Amino acid sequence: MLERPEYQNRPSWIAEEAWSRGYIEPFELARIAAWKSARSVAAITVNRPDEIEVWTRAAISAIRPWRDRKAVAFATDADWAGWRKTANLAIGWIGSQGAPSSGLLSLRGVGYPVATAILNILDPNVWPVMDKWAAKTVFGIIPTRYSAARYVAYARHLATEGARCWGAGLSIHELDVKAQSASMKDGHLPPGWNCIELPPAS
Repeated sequence: MLERPEYQNRPSWIAEEAWSRGYIEPFELARIAAWKSARSVAAITVNRPDEIEVWTRAAISAIRPWRDRKAVAFATDADWAGWRKTANLAIGWIGSQGAPSSGLLSLRGVGYPVATAILNILDPNVWPVMDKWAAKTVFGIIPTRYSAARYVAYARHLATEGARCWGAGLSIHELDVKAQSASMKDGHLPPGWNCIELPPAS
């Protein structure tokens, strides 16, 4: 069996320092990107330190009110509507001209999966990582585009269907890891697993 590369180990040590400082430093951003997808690291390095500080500070500020909550415990539509609004604010969205309009997506090399990985490192109880394999488990297909609508549908399904199938005591991050493994080579869906329809990207 091949040994797992060290850069694939979760850099959980970043969270405490980033919360205390109020932003993520360039090396920390590169380390998160390497953990999520080593291919994105080169593009990450073209961001200036001040750009990284601006957009990661804004993201931390946006998600701060949700700190120490647990997504698996959200029980109402209002909880999830607030969660989606916050995710959209922190991550940003792609405008009509195909360019990011704000948020972490304004950083070069940061696409939706890496943006969700950044939030996940900061608070794994609230923000799951949405990558193609985990999304395939939830939706039955790999999305060609990501959005706040798809991210909230993904997270909410993990918090309900994922908790039902894999265990109610797991965090939203532990559930996204289960979902990722289920659709990768040699993985399998739990008995009785139900996918949901992929929402429109808007």
